[in-house]
Amino acid sequence: MKQKYESRATEWIVCKVNGTIFHDGNIRVRIEDEDAGEFVVVDSLDENGKVRINPDEWPMVKSTIQRAVELCRDDTGECLDEDDDDVANP
Repeated sequence: MKQKYESRATEWIVCKVNGTIFHDGNIRVRIEDEDAGEFVVVDSLDENGKVRINPDEWPMVKSTIQRAVELCRDDTGECLDEDDDDVANP
């Protein structure tokens, strides 16, 4: 039987428009999995890894995190969506 494949986006960088990907202060949002269902990790690309969010970048960071949460799959492989009780609705 022929295998089926998919392509999934699992990492995003929040940066200034026309900015470089690897710049101090950029925020990385990614989906990770440790074999018990996926979860979202947020970190910074600066040297100490602290996440510093300026008020003007918060809307983009927030929407990127929300998108990642909605794309997470549980341990059965089902994608969580915004109508699922497992996703917090602010």
